[in-house]
Amino acid sequence: MEVWLGTPEETPQVISAAKVIPHERFNNYTLDFDIMLLKLTQPAALNGCVQPISLPQQCAAAGTLCLTSEWGSNNLNRRDGPLQCSNLTIASNAMCNNAYPGRFTERMLCAGQLDGGQDSCKGDVGSPLVCGDALQGLLSWNNSCSEENQLGLYTKICAFGAWIHYTITNN
Repeated sequence: MEVWLGTPEETPQVISAAKVIPHERFNNYTLDFDIMLLKLTQPAALNGCVQPISLPQQCAAAGTLCLTSEWGSNNLNRRDGPLQCSNLTIASNAMCNNAYPGRFTERMLCAGQLDGGQDSCKGDVGSPLVCGDALQGLLSWNNSCSEENQLGLYTKICAFGAWIHYTITNN
């Protein structure tokens, strides 16, 4: 597995993953515990396009406006065109339960624009959801792309702080 860092316009850094560490409780049906960490074969070179992001100190509340970056593709294997950014609002747990009945857990959040405006797409799985200066979510699943009354399902990063720190320390 390779990790691409930076932008296509600049010379991106391509670094191989030395180790892939999925969460041991990942559920393929519900997508609960949908998080993994990658240990790179070498450190990334920090520059104007490659910087670390903070983990959240607390979970973002429903109604929080966040930013995501995505390719806007429904194809899981295509990354055509420029990287895009979208402003998305975190939805309430009740809205998420209605959007994903039987699948939504306390380790998930959903975000989007119910009017069918900006959104992440199926091919954007893994895209970050940044609120303020912290990584609040990673796109886990999306049924559509900018369709009305559809929300993207994200892994709620604030629910995994202890697991992230433990995993980094022990790997």
